[in-house]
Amino acid sequence: ETHSLTTNAQGLMATVLGQGTAVQNTFAAINWANTTKFLQVEVDLGNGYVDLGTQQLMSVPYAMYAANGPAGPQGPAGADGAAGATGPQGPAGQSAYEIWLSLGNIGSELDFINSLSMNTNGALLSNLPNISLDSYNFNTTGISVDCTLLPGPSASSYGFVWDTLPNPTIYSNVVYGTNALPTFHKQSNFSKHYNTAYYIRAFAANDFGVNYTNEISFVTGQYVTGDIGPGGGLIFYDKGYLSDGWRYLEAGPTTIGSYAFGCQNLNIPNAISGEIGDGLNATNAILASCNEVNNAANAASNYTNNGKSDWFVPSKMEAYLMFQNLKLNGLGNSWGNMAYYTTSTQSSTVFTGLFTIWSNTNIAAGGDGIITEYQPNGKNDALSLKPIRRF
Repeated sequence: ETHSLTTNAQGLMATVLGQGTAVQNTFAAINWANTTKFLQVEVDLGNGYVDLGTQQLMSVPYAMYAANGPAGPQGPAGADGAAGATGPQGPAGQSAYEIWLSLGNIGSELDFINSLSMNTNGALLSNLPNISLDSYNFNTTGISVDCTLLPGPSASSYGFVWDTLPNPTIYSNVVYGTNALPTFHKQSNFSKHYNTAYYIRAFAANDFGVNYTNEISFVTGQYVTGDIGPGGGLIFYDKGYLSDGWRYLEAGPTTIGSYAFGCQNLNIPNAISGEIGDGLNATNAILASCNEVNNAANAASNYTNNGKSDWFVPSKMEAYLMFQNLKLNGLGNSWGNMAYYTTSTQSSTVFTGLFTIWSNTNIAAGGDGIITEYQPNGKNDALSLKPIRRF
């Protein structure tokens, strides 16, 4: 930087570094915390600058370092000041009885005390609408409930709630009434579950809260042939008791395509027995032994419906029962166009063949409604696949 200065009578001059005219960079941009610093002075008496020398600054200008350096540690908190003067007394609030009267209630303080019956949410029952749960009916498609709105405060919403846990609320499964009649009927559609407890309560609500009726509960019974199973298919076999982790066999709701057994000439010993209960083990044996990815076992194991992914290819006898108990009784409507359906049962003597169910049930087209066993030419024949599961 440059300075325009005038000497005194003794030839001395004084200046302040950083307050001159900047020639290169600025004084404020100097990083005082990094590297050594030098001061060079030159004087121009009219014939150009004359170097008067360079001197190292042997100490850091601490004020400059502090302006850009890190903050120091937090100091201790000071002592609390003196307490302020007490403020004026606020206005008196309403008593509970006065609030009760302001809500439109009429009566004495004793009437008010007698009205302090509350529901589980802490709302005064005298302010809540009343409802009764008159009757209910449970069937394969859901719960049907009859309710009646009773005289008293009006309801902004009403209906019934249900759950598989006690004390269902409007935050569980709720079915709202949609008409203004005192008595109404509503249906909640859902897939029932075997041996499951269900809990029902009617409710009526307004701005003061929700009023629930007493709880009704029931436990579902056993599945029967033709019931909708947890996987969205139809139950076609009941073993009669729970063993090996299952009791029921459920047929998939649809035929998922045409697939071959696969792995021609490969013997899979664990896929030879075709009895009831053998389909899952045979399917797993095929998956473990056969590297073909587009076969029936892979298609069934990759199938998912209604959140269930434990499907497999039925054994010879499982497929027979599926057709005997469902198709011949007119249950299910998605059986595909082919009369031949693949199983997971391999021929015990000819490794090129497998046992297949032949369903000649299209009586209108000349079929006799008989389900028979058929052995195709080879394991690579693509036949209809209807997967099953057990639980």
